[in-house]
Amino acid sequence: MSDLATYRRLLARRQRRAVPAAARCHPYLAGEPLVIVGYHLAGEPAAPLALRYGTAPGRWRTVVVPEPRDRTLRFAALATFGADLRDHLAGFADRDEVPVLDRRGVATDTEQICRRAPQLLVPNATTAGWLCDTLGRSLRYLRTDGEHPVDPVLPAVGGDLSFFATRRVLPGSALVLAAGDLLTTHWVTGQLPAEDANLHAALAWVDPQHHTAPAAAVPAGREPDAAAGEQRPDGVSAALAAESLPPAGPVPDPHFDATRLAPVIERYHADGDEATLTALLDEALDPAWRATWRVRELVAALPPAAHAEPRWDSDRRAWTHHLDRVAAGTAHFSARLDQLRAFRFLGELESRTAALERQMALDDPLVLAGYVASGEALSGQLVARDHERRELNARGSKVLRPLLRIRPHLAFDRPAGTELWLVDRPGVQVRTGRIGADGAIDCIVVKGMGRTPQQADAALPAVGADVTLAPFGPQPVFGDTLPDDLPWTHRARETDDGDGPAVGPEPVAGPEPVPGPEPVAGPEPAVGPKPVAGPEPVAGPEAVAGPEPLGSAPDRDGLDDRREGGR
Repeated sequence: MSDLATYRRLLARRQRRAVPAAARCHPYLAGEPLVIVGYHLAGEPAAPLALRYGTAPGRWRTVVVPEPRDRTLRFAALATFGADLRDHLAGFADRDEVPVLDRRGVATDTEQICRRAPQLLVPNATTAGWLCDTLGRSLRYLRTDGEHPVDPVLPAVGGDLSFFATRRVLPGSALVLAAGDLLTTHWVTGQLPAEDANLHAALAWVDPQHHTAPAAAVPAGREPDAAAGEQRPDGVSAALAAESLPPAGPVPDPHFDATRLAPVIERYHADGDEATLTALLDEALDPAWRATWRVRELVAALPPAAHAEPRWDSDRRAWTHHLDRVAAGTAHFSARLDQLRAFRFLGELESRTAALERQMALDDPLVLAGYVASGEALSGQLVARDHERRELNARGSKVLRPLLRIRPHLAFDRPAGTELWLVDRPGVQVRTGRIGADGAIDCIVVKGMGRTPQQADAALPAVGADVTLAPFGPQPVFGDTLPDDLPWTHRARETDDGDGPAVGPEPVAGPEPVPGPEPVAGPEPAVGPKPVAGPEPVAGPEAVAGPEPLGSAPDRDGLDDRREGGR
């Protein structure tokens, strides 16, 4: 935790109210998200108890499984939910023709992209993992023929949920959003980070009025009347009151299971009374339903970030590709990543994480303040400028290198030669120099100032302006390329006698065929003091199957499994 994050948390505790951590809404918020809340049987993630879903706070449907351990009842309820979900997703198939741009921004072709993409909104990340990963994996391989056939909608909706599972783990993707993550991204509460996992408690710090009884609430602009029992909404007291609410899911409260749920299920076995069970679970899910919609309302009130919509374009392309695979019958998902897909997936996670951090900092001054407080960025006032300055380069020629003298607002202890970029003009790159006696830092402009002093005068900020320099330059381009030498963890496995690889990596399907790496026989043994006729073959290390799946293995463009069974 950074010093600024610690300060914000202490400030929230002192004020007894959450403080903003972001001034912009960073995820893209769709107009009509599908909000889903639910419970599953304790210890049985694949046995849902109830699901409530809908596209408006006052319009929902609740599906209840009266006996979750009964396969027939469970699949019947999931078929109802799956049919409704498929009907909802069918409304996002309309496409528009958009240009295809190269790295320079020049249109080279056109493609058909879905005009809109669906968005799922759930109470917390645990519910997202249960709904997309666990239920998706348990449904997508069910058979619609044979001895125990199921409704054809179940494997179809299992594939759709598995697609959402592959996208929810990617930084910057907004196809699946968790209300708890939205809160902690945009606000800092005065409680421990572990306590923020409780959606109701975290929301109470941000919006105490949501958990305050109307009779005890104080209208805005008026002081509370103690004699009338009125009180000012308070994050601490509201969070304490919120702890008594039912959990947001997907696991219900154990006390609720033992004292209320179990007797009602027994009554259902005795007389088949399903209405009482439906009313009980609907009541338990209602607080999470209302809290999820309230979080969306709070976040939507913030101005949208500049990079939110471009990131959503990537989600629309992924949704389009998923529909194409479903139509072609190739929407298969692997339970584990092979070596090459693990390599590419980790590379994509790293590039997306770096891009998201850069975009959030450039879009949001409160996020950028964290980099200034930690010393990674420089914020200060421009006290002097020499836009005509020149210096000798390595070839002995004089080149234009304007000088900026910046008096920092906070101490900046990075060494001389640190490369930074102007936040409001990311194309302008500077290199820090010496620190003067007055504390001002010399910054030499090396890129983005033009070729002439007149161009530099127009490109650089004026004297007296407040400037911020951050370690974020123009958007980097991460090519999908393999290294010349794959790490040993991603090489093909060899046979026991060392004659060659027994099993090579699976071919990678994508827009264009990507050749697999050459078989690697393993590292050569160290040469001893005497010459040898030839190196003894050394068996390469055992190939690893990849990291434990994040629910289901990501299956993005170029990473689909071509095996018939999909396993």
